[in-house]
Amino acid sequence: MIEIKTASTRAIGAAAAVLLLCSGCRSLDANDPNMKFDISDLDIVDCIVEGAVRQIGSKFTYLEPPRMARLTEFECASLGGTFVAFDPTEPNAVIEKWLPFAERGDVDAQHRLGLLYEGVMGADPDYEKAVHWYNQAIKNGHRESMYALSVLYEKGLGVERDIIKSLNLYRLGSGIAADSLMLSSDAYKQIDEAKKSLTSEIAGITLQRDALNAQLAQMGRQMKEHKGKSQDQIGALQSLVEQLNEQMAQKQQSLVALPTYRLIDKKIGGGPTQFKFPELPAKAMGSRAMGKFYALVVGNDNYQKMPSLKTAHNDAKRIATILSDRYGFSTQLLLDANEEELKRAIHTLNTVAGEEDNILIYFAGHGEKPPPSDRSRMAGYWLPVNADADTDVNWVDNWWITHHLDAAKARRAFVIADSCYGGVFSSDLPIGPVSQLPALSESDFEKKLARRSRFVLASGGDSPVLDATSPDSEHSVFAIALIDVLENASGPISVVELYGRVFDHMYDALARIGLNQEPELRVIRAAGHQSEGDFFLVPN
Repeated sequence: MIEIKTASTRAIGAAAAVLLLCSGCRSLDANDPNMKFDISDLDIVDCIVEGAVRQIGSKFTYLEPPRMARLTEFECASLGGTFVAFDPTEPNAVIEKWLPFAERGDVDAQHRLGLLYEGVMGADPDYEKAVHWYNQAIKNGHRESMYALSVLYEKGLGVERDIIKSLNLYRLGSGIAADSLMLSSDAYKQIDEAKKSLTSEIAGITLQRDALNAQLAQMGRQMKEHKGKSQDQIGALQSLVEQLNEQMAQKQQSLVALPTYRLIDKKIGGGPTQFKFPELPAKAMGSRAMGKFYALVVGNDNYQKMPSLKTAHNDAKRIATILSDRYGFSTQLLLDANEEELKRAIHTLNTVAGEEDNILIYFAGHGEKPPPSDRSRMAGYWLPVNADADTDVNWVDNWWITHHLDAAKARRAFVIADSCYGGVFSSDLPIGPVSQLPALSESDFEKKLARRSRFVLASGGDSPVLDATSPDSEHSVFAIALIDVLENASGPISVVELYGRVFDHMYDALARIGLNQEPELRVIRAAGHQSEGDFFLVPN
């Protein structure tokens, strides 16, 4: 059901009270346990804010056009705005709100419509309309739409699948010349298929050309005996050879343009090829300010209405200590958080981080996903300690967290989910593990820092995960790997490198005891991830 709300007297009064209590306050203080508000006040909504009346000189006034903004319900109400609470089963109400802005040429609205029609926000997709609005935004130079459209070409959704065009759009959107890892694992299979196809086509053209050249040589010999009789035929064959040479040059150029990545080898009885990563440019890392680092670390063991866990507290405490002591994070640790405490903490984290800053959210606890028949929720849930066991009462929807990451000012955000079904946090395809990263120049590093990034590292993809591998285990198998990588990193590491090293660690450890659990890394485009965005962990 769609809810359309306008500013309420209660909300405006509360906002005024907040402004009186703390000068310059922009929103409610969700960290103040004495402040009374509905938990829905923290929901992120699509808010239409009416334009302000402006004056030019002493005689002329004009009304600014309304604007769309992503705000909490409280913030929207305090501005007198009108908002639509998004429901994936009825997306048209939100689309209708964004459509007039997109048609007027608002590039952000055009990109937003592309996301909505693509289904990234949870609704049923209409890929052809998504392609249309991404193309409209691209005409205005919108890089995120270039990235989004590259994904559709990669998957063949709404357009004919074209891996070359996908890569070109990706590179154009990223502004970085070097090949990048920010492609889904499915892309590597497509690259292999494209290589095989191009190689086969080149071989076929070579055979045709060689056969024609043989004919030309034979006809050349015949001309000596029958002068002039075969000149027209020779000219026609030479023309065909030139056409084949042009085709071959085009195919070879396309083949060279494909990246040369290798997937991990998971043959039975053998472990994966160890990840090899180039050092990040030390000079740039040392001289470039990367903003402040904030972390929210949550560990839920003692559940009220479902089985308790064993290792979440230990995992969270250890991770919080490492992030604080070794990586310089300002860290908040929550143990056995209920729904309101978890939502307050996420909202507060997003409000304290500035535009150059970094935020990390780590969650260890129960997770759940909806049944396939439930179209009202396309993602999964984190379960607070007061979550109901049989219904989604007090469950925290992944979309709620995604919307807050989208609205957050922080340049870079990284979610680590050690819970069942953590991989459904993002609908984007997982990034494929590769054996080697390309070298990263200082200029490319600077460009990465300028890009907005949103990542989720899930401990086990779209499946249940292990809490402990034995009765005496103090940490989950995922946390053991993560702790080891963080404690032993010799220098700055990117999120992709962190994922690769955790993957290696888990693969080796679980193979020895005959178990299988593979972590997944995904971008979260619904939260505003930009192509070539990255997240860096820098030890003190």
